[in-house]
Amino acid sequence: MNLKKYLVFGLSLFMLPFAHADVMGVFESSARPTEMHVYYRDERHFKLEFVPKGASKPVSYLVASDGNAFLVSSRGGQKLAVDFSDRIQADAECAGSVKFSSQEKQETFAGLEGTAFTVTVKSKKLPDPMVLAKNELAGKVTKAYFHALSTLSNDGKPKPANFLDPLALFACIQSTGYSALLSENSTSQLQKVEQVELSEDFYSLPSAAKIISAP
Repeated sequence: MNLKKYLVFGLSLFMLPFAHADVMGVFESSARPTEMHVYYRDERHFKLEFVPKGASKPVSYLVASDGNAFLVSSRGGQKLAVDFSDRIQADAECAGSVKFSSQEKQETFAGLEGTAFTVTVKSKKLPDPMVLAKNELAGKVTKAYFHALSTLSNDGKPKPANFLDPLALFACIQSTGYSALLSENSTSQLQKVEQVELSEDFYSLPSAAKIISAP
């Protein structure tokens, strides 16, 4: 290949739509009619989609990009984007009294083996054990999952006495030396995790979306 062909080849690569290496995971539960599809690029770009089981598209999703967050859904053919930007947090510390007690039992989800823990929050034992693992990709999915849940729950409304912000709970999980949530038993179970290539605008709002303030 001569120099001219090298230049043409290199230019053609440069002109291709840029794609990122993102991580995607799927949480599902037999108690819910929807799956949760989680996407993570970095701490400032993540997405949580609520997808009916058997469907290919979400009915709604929370998307975060560069410090902004929106809950997107459709109503009467119109895309609506509720602005949650003032609810998003960069991080949180492990606050409150949280205790993880190993059940000395291994369980496997999405091909990953984890350890089952009994979790106590503010002296109240959670009804179901958590299965935690040490895995880089699943850890990124877990971080996006808890970031999204934290943003959705940060609504200023009164919370139960034993409520713990999801990001604070994630920080507590990390303090144990684990990084990935594989199962909350009946609440969420990780079914798939994989690295994917997504376009630059995957975390952008639809161009026709109408932005409205959060209630």
